[in-house]
Amino acid sequence: MKDIISKFAAGAVAMLLAVSCSLDEVATSFVSPSDYYKTESQCQSSVNGCYINLKNIFQVDYFTAVECVTDLLFVNTNNDNARLKISPSNPGVGNTIWQYGYQGVMRCNATIAGIETSPITDDAKAPLLAEAKVVRAFYYWILTSFFGDVPFYTYDVADREIMEKVAVLGRTSATEIRSYFINELKECVPCLTQQRFCEDEENRMGAAAGWMVLAKMAQWNEDWDSAIAALNKIEDIYGDLSDYSLDDILFRNDNTPESIFEIQRTYTAGGLTVTTSVACICTPTHQGTGYIYDGVEVLELGNAATTWTSMRPTDYLCQGLQTKKGSDLRTKMNMAWDYNGISFKSASTRPWVGPKFWCPNMQQAYD
Repeated sequence: MKDIISKFAAGAVAMLLAVSCSLDEVATSFVSPSDYYKTESQCQSSVNGCYINLKNIFQVDYFTAVECVTDLLFVNTNNDNARLKISPSNPGVGNTIWQYGYQGVMRCNATIAGIETSPITDDAKAPLLAEAKVVRAFYYWILTSFFGDVPFYTYDVADREIMEKVAVLGRTSATEIRSYFINELKECVPCLTQQRFCEDEENRMGAAAGWMVLAKMAQWNEDWDSAIAALNKIEDIYGDLSDYSLDDILFRNDNTPESIFEIQRTYTAGGLTVTTSVACICTPTHQGTGYIYDGVEVLELGNAATTWTSMRPTDYLCQGLQTKKGSDLRTKMNMAWDYNGISFKSASTRPWVGPKFWCPNMQQAYD
């Protein structure tokens, strides 16, 4: 994803520079959709654009709303997203998910329509269409998971008449929407190379992600046969889980062999910054100076991290599913009662979330 996003960022900058050279530019100097999609590279660049809105959705507020209100994790804050105090009059992160989710859908629909009428060969079209359809299904999975029934359309908003039609769409049953994509993904995902995410140099949503989205939608619909079939496809691609290192689950490790899809984040002082601030609520309390976190020296976290009110495991998780002395090998990754054998001050009854969620050497809130 970072490669895809950087290519689009470079293209956008180049376009802005070109436009800024003259205030007398006329509209005919821009490329219209009918003049685009002539080559495979043009079609691929349009598919790349389908990913852009995902980085706007996957931020700390979304993480809080979907993780910190479960029976596993909570955060003791008045943040409305953390308490699911979300309504039409107070949408919170729902506004972000709705806005960028449907912007993503719009991009995907336009891309699919453009590729379908492109003069490139059918063999070249198939994987490009499949990739765009997987990304579109992913946006609708996010929308239906968060809101339930939502407006549903798959056509290109190519003119004002269609735009006005879309603007007044009612809500379609989430079950019906998922059924549509279950069937569509069954048809298109086999067109993609059946390989692991880490084997794609450009980190695209490939076959594994397609089967994953299909399986998730099928489980929501209680379509167990379709879910099992899709999960078997993933197992065919990835093999036995015991072949993978436990370290693969650390968030800090990008594109590990076990990964199915990731949205990369980057931070360079004075440079391009794409961050989430998620680590701010996943780190033991830092006093702002030194390497001391909740009374313990943790050198790997650095001395410049900013922490907020942190997410903590619930009693159900830390005293039931994954106890301190439990046999689950992930326990020490998911929860932290201590560091290098030294107990954290406020973790005697409830641990912090563990090293899986930490961001080493975080600079302020830039994770």
